[in-house]
Amino acid sequence: MVESGSGRARSRVLALALVIGAVALMAACGLQAAKAWLADNSPEAALAMGLASPEALSAVAAARLADSSQPGHGADATRYAREALTASPVDERALRVLALEADRNGGLTPARMLMVIANRWSRRDLFTQSWLFQQALFEGDWTSASLHADALLRRDDRLETLVFPMMIRALHNPAAVAPFVERVAESANWRGPFLVELSRRAAAPADAARVLLALAATPTPPRNEESAYLINRYVAQGDFVGARDLWTRLLPHDAPDNTLVYDGDFRPAPGAAPFNWRLIQSDGATAEMLPAADGRPALHVVSPAEKNVAATEQLLTLPPGAYRLSGMALVEPGRSGDLFTWRLTCVTQGDADAAEARQSSGAAGWRAFAVNFRIPDHGCGAQWLRLEGLAHLGLEPAEAWYRGINITPLGK
Repeated sequence: MVESGSGRARSRVLALALVIGAVALMAACGLQAAKAWLADNSPEAALAMGLASPEALSAVAAARLADSSQPGHGADATRYAREALTASPVDERALRVLALEADRNGGLTPARMLMVIANRWSRRDLFTQSWLFQQALFEGDWTSASLHADALLRRDDRLETLVFPMMIRALHNPAAVAPFVERVAESANWRGPFLVELSRRAAAPADAARVLLALAATPTPPRNEESAYLINRYVAQGDFVGARDLWTRLLPHDAPDNTLVYDGDFRPAPGAAPFNWRLIQSDGATAEMLPAADGRPALHVVSPAEKNVAATEQLLTLPPGAYRLSGMALVEPGRSGDLFTWRLTCVTQGDADAAEARQSSGAAGWRAFAVNFRIPDHGCGAQWLRLEGLAHLGLEPAEAWYRGINITPLGK
């Protein structure tokens, strides 16, 4: 069928209209792209070119507010911020400018109201979160402070260096503990670093202890690596009783009995070092809690031939008196002489041994060992119980298994 002249004319007109529409659409897209680029990179230029967008207006408002060298900068900032909100009522940066100008002029109540509105629109604005966080701390509104701290730390972990110190100072007040612990318990990304920093930097160890003990009552109690920093801070200060008390209170309800030697059967049991076993992997020695050949749990140790090395240790707080250290050992045959030793030394008396029990290679199977000792009345408030591998003849390492490590009182 042959197309008529009028049909061809209509087709050409339609095609021309489509081309013009496409060009207009491209021009509009280009204009929007130019406005967006200028708003981000040169908002003052965008306004000068008549390409005012809400983003450009709020950016200029923020810049004018910050430039205190210019007369009337606050009034200019307020005007541009209001124009931005007229164009886009959900522009949180413009609200922030109005809030800061109100705060500068003594209007704390309207400033807070505007910041709260900005926060409801978007929790991603770091400046708004920071302002509300610091204001909540100043007012002692610990619940709000904890929420804004969490929002900041989830957004950018680089803020830890600024937010953590303020949180730690706040937690000196016992009333702040519960709200902040609720956030710590729920946090997946900043919880661990914060607990470590709190343990190291709290003005008093008791401030950090309150937090850890409150956290222990939640469904996500402190992990060993989180509580160990504070416990070791007590130990480093010589407060062995305080360290032991905190460690005991942080143990879960299903932990084994806290006897004079903890977890002497090497199951393993919950609880942080140094009041639980610290397994040392260094200088050619290895120490692991593994099932022995009979299937029961035990400590497996291997030590090199050329030198004495520590394999495992536990800190004790035995009161003055007489005791017996005992245990079961299986020392693999093939080496002569003493291969391992359990030493008990007073922390404050260096390397002086309060007790020592050595083991050598002998008959196959498990063998009992025991030694009596006394803790003096003074100068031995805490003790290290250590298993060491001893240097021996030959080149091959020594190997042994242990269980049933126990200390029992013998009376005065």
